[in-house]
Amino acid sequence: NNPVFIRLVSDDSYKWYVWLGGNRVNISKMKNGQTYSMGVLAKGQSETIRDWRNSGFDLRIIVREINMNASPEYTEVEIIFGPQVTPSPTPSPTNKPVSLSWWDLLFGGH
Repeated sequence: NNPVFIRLVSDDSYKWYVWLGGNRVNISKMKNGQTYSMGVLAKGQSETIRDWRNSGFDLRIIVREINMNASPEYTEVEIIFGPQVTPSPTPSPTNKPVSLSWWDLLFGGH
């Protein structure tokens, strides 16, 4: 098995990586041969790096799945950069069914 490393391009002097190690997703940064662990995540966990690249926005890493029983083993990781949209509350139930598009479901229209 060959591990997969995702390099996050930063504007600082560190090299940032996201990678699967054992049954955890690791977030680390490297500089001058030194490695610093910034997070070790299990399925369902997330880590947020504040103000990524001095952009004013956060970089969020979410572990959706880790499957060590598959061949080859795999993980599903979501990396989100930019403003995080908070979904609006679910509308109150109606007396009769209403039809909503995916756009309405995601952004609260109806």
